[in-house]
Amino acid sequence: MLSNANIVANLIAEDMRGNSKHIEEVVTGMGADPSSRIVVLDSQAKVIYDTSENNNIKGKTLVREQILDALEGKDVVSTYKEKEVGTVVQTAVSVISNSEIAGVVYITSVASETDDFIKDIRWLFYVISIVVCILIGILSAVMADVIVSPIEKLTAKLSKADFETDGELVKFKGSIELESLAAAFNNLSGRLTEMEEKRRSFVSNASHELKTPLSSIKLLSESVLSMPEIDQETVREFMTDITGEIDRLSKIIERLLSLTKLDTEAEPLSLKVTDLNEMSQRIVKSLTPVAENKGIAITHITEKEVIGMADREKMWQVVYNITDNAIKYTPEGGKVEVGTYDDGKDIRIEVADNGVGIPEKDLDKIFDRFYRVDKARSRESGGTGLGLSIVKELVNMHGGEISVESIVDAGTRMKITIPKRLG
Repeated sequence: MLSNANIVANLIAEDMRGNSKHIEEVVTGMGADPSSRIVVLDSQAKVIYDTSENNNIKGKTLVREQILDALEGKDVVSTYKEKEVGTVVQTAVSVISNSEIAGVVYITSVASETDDFIKDIRWLFYVISIVVCILIGILSAVMADVIVSPIEKLTAKLSKADFETDGELVKFKGSIELESLAAAFNNLSGRLTEMEEKRRSFVSNASHELKTPLSSIKLLSESVLSMPEIDQETVREFMTDITGEIDRLSKIIERLLSLTKLDTEAEPLSLKVTDLNEMSQRIVKSLTPVAENKGIAITHITEKEVIGMADREKMWQVVYNITDNAIKYTPEGGKVEVGTYDDGKDIRIEVADNGVGIPEKDLDKIFDRFYRVDKARSRESGGTGLGLSIVKELVNMHGGEISVESIVDAGTRMKITIPKRLG
């Protein structure tokens, strides 16, 4: 429409001074769409020519925003809606004659075909949207059944699973994801079963360990009370035994409290720059009288410095307990060696002895609470079965590892590795 308006304006530019007949011939020769209306106006917005037959306004003044803009030299195209006819497109261009604006060509047209096309497209989109929604609903129902059905079967199997049985609780064949889920559940259930067994064993052992000294104390007390006449020496002997049992009971309770504290309280490490070689030397020095009393040679393999970030108090407890154990379970004439080494990023502390050793079947259990390889000998030496459990917890707090190598009647070597955390 804008192009046609410009053509008309160029063709009638020389006829704006009154040659209305030629204007009519030009407009008629354009072969305009029947739905279009072409109006030619002079510079005063007075209609010179109008193609409308029913509402011809020739000779009248037509004032519209588009026409006024065109009289100022602007080409204008705009649309508006009429309730009865639909979308109306209108354009107005200036007619230039002798470098002056001599008039305006104003064209309006009803875009009925465009409206019909848009209406058809709109209904097509509505139909497509409905069909797509139906298809999505059907597909969602199918996919939900495909996904939910196997999960329901898996859930049914899990609800009937027996946690007390050995082996896999759930065997499921299906998608890789569901098989992985079943495998993860089996792994979790195995760990839960193991934890439950350890809990029962812990409760049983704790009860037994606490009951034993209490029974001894009661028996000794009743023995003293049952004697009508008892001399001072016998009383002192009985009281010494009672004191020993009380000390043992206190030791058990103290270590139980330590383990409970480690389990329930996330106690932060007090990491400081520590010479672990010097610390090990001091521990060896403090335990030398105990070792010499048993006829055991205790030595320290030294390096100049083994510096790392550690909680000195907790690491002292670790090395002291392991060295003390080595002395306890090494017979007279044996030897115990403590060594501290710098392995670059890690620090390694080793405690080795040539004592009674640990059977291979017990190596994986010695860090369990209340577990003792030889219960009778452990009680004789004052052991509670809790020391190594505490040691392992403290090493874990440092982000380290503890391992053991042992041969029966040949000796044991404990290795502690913790990160240096320097640099």
